[in-house]
Amino acid sequence: YLDVPVGFSTATSLVEVGYRGSSVDTVIQSVLDRAGGDPKKAEKGIVFIDEIDKIRRADTGRTRDVSGEGVQNALLADAGFELVTQGELGVPDAIEDGHSFVENALIKARHAATLTGLSAIADDSGLIVDALDGAPGLISAHYAGTHGDAAGNIGKLLAELAEVPEARRTARFISVIVFLRHARDEQPLIVEGLWEGRVLDAPRGDGGFGYDPVFFDPV
Repeated sequence: YLDVPVGFSTATSLVEVGYRGSSVDTVIQSVLDRAGGDPKKAEKGIVFIDEIDKIRRADTGRTRDVSGEGVQNALLADAGFELVTQGELGVPDAIEDGHSFVENALIKARHAATLTGLSAIADDSGLIVDALDGAPGLISAHYAGTHGDAAGNIGKLLAELAEVPEARRTARFISVIVFLRHARDEQPLIVEGLWEGRVLDAPRGDGGFGYDPVFFDPV
């Protein structure tokens, strides 16, 4: 179990991880090592389960950022692996009924690995706000009721924090990523990352995704 810092992009839930500030190659190599030794001799691809297909449906303008030639495959360009989304393989979304981010990431990875016979990487992520006892948390994507309704989610969040002073609006993004060599893998690689900040009183900037417009990193 690895506690690491995380860098989020507007394209996907988690694309850059590093052991306490080291290069992304460190984490990727750990995944490859778990996949069975020399990555150049690998015969199978890896299913990558994230928000790619949902983003494509909601905002086709982002497709170029998360395409097969996008950032995920760029990370493994020289490793002999190809990352494909579960949607490209006809795998339906898993039922995310876990009670933690780790559980949901494991559910999604095992679901994809079971249906494809491939290794799988999955993540689960959300926004945790201290003044709201951890909400939106696991239901970050559908906080206002409809999955992927970013404007609605932000509106509900700001309404619930309307009377909360700036000093108590502390929050963090959390993302957990899981790698399974196969569906019955009893020792999955699990990485958790946190990004500390606070919730603003109104959206700012442009080009953000999800809660990005109201999340401020003071660093």
